[in-house]
Amino acid sequence: MCLCAHSGLANCHRLLGEYDEAEKALAEAEVLCEGLDFKVGEYQLRWIAGLVEQGREDFELTERYLEEAHSGLVERGEMGYTAMVLLDLAILYAEEGRSAQVMKATIEALPLLEALQLGREATAAVKVLRDAVEADQVSLEVLKEVRAALADSQPPPMFWDSPPGHPE
Repeated sequence: MCLCAHSGLANCHRLLGEYDEAEKALAEAEVLCEGLDFKVGEYQLRWIAGLVEQGREDFELTERYLEEAHSGLVERGEMGYTAMVLLDLAILYAEEGRSAQVMKATIEALPLLEALQLGREATAAVKVLRDAVEADQVSLEVLKEVRAALADSQPPPMFWDSPPGHPE
């Protein structure tokens, strides 16, 4: 429970642009994570750390942290988190004008998103993303809109269910 609180606090600080405070909360969460056999938590913290670095405009470190989170979450079968990290990577790539990587990350995220049990608004956002991919028109604006719709979805991404038969 404390781990969730510290990671949530870190993310709140990040959203407020309080990157030093976010980093402190992440460090505390990482200490809590060390005593647990909870690899998913470690990868979630790495994801938040990547977003903190993105806010600080250290895009090299952002990419490294997001890619580490992506690899770990894929390995653990965490579809919802993996899809969100992929969207964050696609946004980073779009901001840097790396269109081939934008498409690669987006195409990888789509089947994960489509397999999840999402609410109506999130499902509509995924359809917009699918249409953009098919039209080869995936823009930074579309990615940010889809990412926001998914983050605001009910239930939120951390409570998304894996489809039946998929490891949790």
